[in-house]
This record gives sequence, structure tokens and C-alpha cells, in this order.
Amino acid sequence: HTHALACGLAQVGSASDVRQRALLDLTDQLLYEPCYDTLRTKEQLGYIVWSGVSRKDSIRTFCCIVQSHKKPRFLEARIEKFIAESRQMIQVSCLVYRLRKHCANRAFPLNKEH
Repeated sequence: HTHALACGLAQVGSASDVRQRALLDLTDQLLYEPCYDTLRTKEQLGYIVWSGVSRKDSIRTFCCIVQSHKKPRFLEARIEKFIAESRQMIQVSCLVYRLRKHCANRAFPLNKEH
């Protein structure tokens, strides 16, 4: 029984850029659970599924690792698909957040007593 390990990396930028670090950390928080749920639970790709932020020298990356009995190219394709779909999920989440904030700001004056 052979095992394969696939690692999807997305280079994000310099570790010295505070804004990029904050956005990457937020991305990590948003994707940690969906990564495990999608690749481990729903797709059952392997027992070990992990995502997180890594840093090599001054470069920070988002990393997704899957250990499985499936072929590495298949795993890489599934990781890439997850990352692509996650971009869309994050964009929608940001849009919903802005919409809620906008609605809350608009609704506040209507709730004031005159």
C-alpha cells in the first residue's frame, strides 16, 4: 500500500509587509476548517489534511497538505480546485460583510426616535 503527499503552495508575499501578513492570517483562519472538511471529510482524500501559513526566509505562503493513497497529480488537482473555490468563497464573504455593514449603517438612523 503506497502513500503520496501533495502540497499546494500559494506564495503571498513578504513577511515584512504588515498588511499582507494580516490578510494571510485571516485567510488561514477562514480556510482551516473548510480545507479539512472538504478534502478530508467530504472528498475523503486522505487521513492527513492540513492547511496553514508557512514562512521560508522572508516569503510567506499559504500551504495545503494532503497525505493519501491516491496519486499525487490527482491530489494536487483537488488542492488547486479547493484553493480556487476558496477565493470565490472569501470574495462572497467579504461582499456579505460589506452589505451587512452597509445595511446596519443605513438602518440605524431609521431606528432613532425623533
